[in-house]
Amino acid sequence: MTSKSFFVYVTLSMLVALPAFSAPYQEEQIVIIPKPKGILEDSSEHHRIDKEHIVMAQIFGAASAPAMGVGITIGSYQDRNNILQFEISSGNASVGSDIIGPRYDMHVDTLGMNLKHFFGNSFYTKTGVDIRSMKLKGTYNDFDNNGVTTGSSRSVTGTLAIGNQWQWENFAMGVDWIGINPVINTMETNFRSTNTNLTEKTSIEKEWKNLARGYGGQLMRFHLGMSF
Repeated sequence: MTSKSFFVYVTLSMLVALPAFSAPYQEEQIVIIPKPKGILEDSSEHHRIDKEHIVMAQIFGAASAPAMGVGITIGSYQDRNNILQFEISSGNASVGSDIIGPRYDMHVDTLGMNLKHFFGNSFYTKTGVDIRSMKLKGTYNDFDNNGVTTGSSRSVTGTLAIGNQWQWENFAMGVDWIGINPVINTMETNFRSTNTNLTEKTSIEKEWKNLARGYGGQLMRFHLGMSF
């Protein structure tokens, strides 16, 4: 065996034997570190931390449009992003003329429970259920028709609204910008009229029942209150 052949033989032998003397391969250990959730200091979200209760007054706005009114909200914080609330409101709306033609006066009361959920700093959605009570009084001052119409209804409605609420140390200010109240169940509807025009009387009764069973709306409900 020549020296060149011997060198090749030794080299190949070492390459074959190398894995037996090598340390076993160990897979690299990777640790996933969660990205920290940042809350801006002195923000509304920051000031909601550790709050337990909230009381707010509705200064103006429509809990069930077109009746504009006032109300009160009492809530319990489940955490900084969820408030379980009880709300009550009362409002009035008038349509028509006192001089000639029909005039309608409507009164609406609502009592409900909802969950206000925050997405980030101040924006929220509000979902829940209300009991809506409506009363209507219509008067007529036409030359050939004088009469009075009264109506009442009571319904269970859903609540879906969006808004913003800003929180300081204890002071809170919020607005339900817009919302809807789809009727889930109409429990009661009453109608009575002394209108002497039968066609007009039938038309008004139909409109009243549609209103009592139809969708309601929420608009610009402005609130001021305290959290603690």
